[in-house]
Amino acid sequence: MPEKKVTKARALKVSFENEFYSDLSANGMLYVKVIRSPIKKGIITSVTHPALPDGYFIFTARNIPGMNFMDTPLGKIPILSEGNVSYLGEPIALLAGPDEKLVLKFFNEIQIGFDRNSIDYYFSVNEAKTKGRRKKKSDTEENSKEEIEELFSPVITTRDVLYGKESNNFDKLFEEKDGIKIVKTESTYALTQLHCSETSGSLCTYEDSKLTVFTPTQWFYSLRTILSESLAIDADDIIIKKTKSFNNGTNGIYFNSVITAQTALVSVLTGKSAKLVYTRLEQEKFMESMQPIKITHRSAVTKDAKIKAMDVNIEVDAGFINPFCQEIIDRLVIASTGCYQTENLRIHATAERSYNPPSSIDLRQIDNAAFFALENHMNQISTELGIFPTDLRIANFTGLSKRKQKTAKEKSDEDFPFIFEFEKPVETINALAENSDFNRKYFFYSEESRTRKNLLEENTKITTSAPLKGIGFACAYEGSCYYGSQVYSHEQILEVTLEKDLSLTIHCPGASESIELIWKKTASSIMDIPQGSINLSSAFENEDEPLSPESVYSNISVMTELLKKCCTYLKKKKTGTKLPVTVRKSISPKEKEVWNKETFSGRPFHSTAFAACSVEAELDRTIYRANIKSISIVISGGKILSLSSAENAITLAVLKVLRSFIQDDETLCPDIHISFIQSDKNPCQIGELIFQVLPAAITQALSQCINCRISSVPLKTSGIFDVLKQKLALKKQEEKHEDITDSERQKHNA
Repeated sequence: MPEKKVTKARALKVSFENEFYSDLSANGMLYVKVIRSPIKKGIITSVTHPALPDGYFIFTARNIPGMNFMDTPLGKIPILSEGNVSYLGEPIALLAGPDEKLVLKFFNEIQIGFDRNSIDYYFSVNEAKTKGRRKKKSDTEENSKEEIEELFSPVITTRDVLYGKESNNFDKLFEEKDGIKIVKTESTYALTQLHCSETSGSLCTYEDSKLTVFTPTQWFYSLRTILSESLAIDADDIIIKKTKSFNNGTNGIYFNSVITAQTALVSVLTGKSAKLVYTRLEQEKFMESMQPIKITHRSAVTKDAKIKAMDVNIEVDAGFINPFCQEIIDRLVIASTGCYQTENLRIHATAERSYNPPSSIDLRQIDNAAFFALENHMNQISTELGIFPTDLRIANFTGLSKRKQKTAKEKSDEDFPFIFEFEKPVETINALAENSDFNRKYFFYSEESRTRKNLLEENTKITTSAPLKGIGFACAYEGSCYYGSQVYSHEQILEVTLEKDLSLTIHCPGASESIELIWKKTASSIMDIPQGSINLSSAFENEDEPLSPESVYSNISVMTELLKKCCTYLKKKKTGTKLPVTVRKSISPKEKEVWNKETFSGRPFHSTAFAACSVEAELDRTIYRANIKSISIVISGGKILSLSSAENAITLAVLKVLRSFIQDDETLCPDIHISFIQSDKNPCQIGELIFQVLPAAITQALSQCINCRISSVPLKTSGIFDVLKQKLALKKQEEKHEDITDSERQKHNA
């Protein structure tokens, strides 16, 4: 790639502040509160408030000088509702004043009038416009019933996959004959990480026609665009000072721009600094709210444990809107087959709009719900077939090594739609089984559970007080750099400069300490310069600020590879070339050709890491409280550049899952074992693997304890006992139905 000319630096429009926005203040600052809709559907008819003293303001959508909507691929998101509301708590106005206590007092006195019976015009017509489904009819011609239903359908987007030689008669594959076993499971996933950090918001100052914003944005380009369009301000007059951020959900990526636009509106209209800070309740409801994802698997399995056919249905509640719906369901579809190849496959996924707040999903953890459902399904197959979970997985890895070398163009219709490249998956599972003594414990606990079940069915009293025991298993992959991404559709670029003093500057919008250490080690070894001479710079001129969200630069597999390319090029330029020299590298178009967006097939990820996990658990027979005895994890993720950093990251992820697994209780584990498969291949992203394997392994262990399948997370403290109660109620209902059937049969015979 040709050298980039170094131009004279302009005034920087982006900077990184090592502090929280909520700790900042300004002279004469106004405190802002968001006035929200008290209804989930209808029209706001009035906003009545007490007489406000001088210096206190209420602003509505009519006060916005520019566009009131943020454009997304799925429709428009209002900065402030213009009257038609589509979910409970939708922003309809802003209250601001210099005294925070008085602002809160006036806020509590506001009366909102509304009409629930009005047609939800925005929800329906905007949906139709977005999809291009509105059909032009003449004045005398009317829409048919089917056209009207399609026009006002809550379905935002769908994705379907059909594969296999027998897929034309797919439903016939699920007839229990010729040794075919049908296994069906349904899972619900709504596990989110608990956040104890700063809530969302911003501080804005408008002075001398310049708007300065302090906010934990993750997407500079989106924020600058929305501020410019909504406030009718030139983009060059907006200065973004990014503060510390921790919220990686979809709402944290795009909805932060809406929040900042609301704050900036107050600042621009009053000429004063303004600060909006979400309460913890607002944060949970509108920024970290994840609606449950429901996934159903149905498999036809042969006697030798091969999955002949798999039928998958995925239902996603997107809330009022989520601009990343298509990417979310696409990723769920890809992950719903996991690491396995079936002879025949059918997947149907839908994302539907509802009257809930916009659903927030961490884009780095989209796959979690699919892996949770699939691995629970595989464990159910193991139980019903009487086969070890490890053997079942290995039996269905068939064909992976043959498929991994093909590109999207080389694929034929007979090939499995998704191509993955895992390094040593069988060795990883075998290592996990050996480290945790999994197969022996699984067999023993299964026999113990079966014996206990037989005793209960025979109404035999169990006198022992020993805890119930179980062990669970799960495996999954983590894909880095999804080639079909909407969010990261811009080029992933890394820029490196060799300075006059032979020091090295890596330009990126911030990275974690562990990634920074890895990059310095990598660059030092290639360039033969001390690590102390390598610096990371987050200073960007306005025209060079990143187009993609910040989290893309934390992708260790992609960015480390680009760093190697940059350093290799600069090493050649190190002698005999006038310095400084800057080089910029990106993923080549040829690399992206491995994924075909049109046919939705090929190799979807730049690289994939693989992990296997086992969990041993106990339950107290008196209170049915979970006790996680041990967790074993084996990871195959390429070359581990910093073993201590990798172990710390995995341990932290384990603690996060345990902390959020039971909603109103804290789960701990005193015994955590982490090991890595040695490799010289390029490092892969491994930070999210635990979120993809640990929840399913825990539920399998607990399910074995109570001999009853646990199918949803998170659990409540009483969740395990509630599952047993439901099972008992269902059993009584079945027994009652059998008694009625027997009496009817006797009456008929008489």
